[in-house]
Amino acid sequence: MNYWKNEEILKILPHVNDDIDGEVIKTVALQIGRSEQATRRKVLEIIGVVKQSMVVRVALASHWKPTSSLKCPKLDKSFIPSEIFSEILSNRKVKLAKGMKVLLRPYDEVYRLDCFNEHLEPWCDRTVTIGAFYGKSFWVIEDVNEYPRQFHVDLIRKFENEK
Repeated sequence: MNYWKNEEILKILPHVNDDIDGEVIKTVALQIGRSEQATRRKVLEIIGVVKQSMVVRVALASHWKPTSSLKCPKLDKSFIPSEIFSEILSNRKVKLAKGMKVLLRPYDEVYRLDCFNEHLEPWCDRTVTIGAFYGKSFWVIEDVNEYPRQFHVDLIRKFENEK
């Protein structure tokens, strides 16, 4: 197993600021010989989005003073909390049916899904009826747009029995 070392965390720390983005992550990952995903995960630990590992806590305690306003808005937050991820996996096993009532997840829980972005926010936390489906994608009866939006099973928060 390739454990993280204090030196690797110390190489990441100078780059952790409000301007950090995917390009910075890629550069830092190359410098320390880690994948972009692993480096991004450590950055998320450093800024407090993810529970900090021992190596991160030690590095922060001795070498870095966190800024309370640090939010890293440009950082690609591809980390999904385990409770949301487990619910997504359970949704993937559900068979969709026409007429089924589903509750759509709020926007902040589905940050990375391309078919559910800011301009769709009014759909958040709404119970909708499946009008048509294909595989794990579905369309809702309530969508009155000329070109109805396609949703994905991962957007579902919970199912409600119609009968």
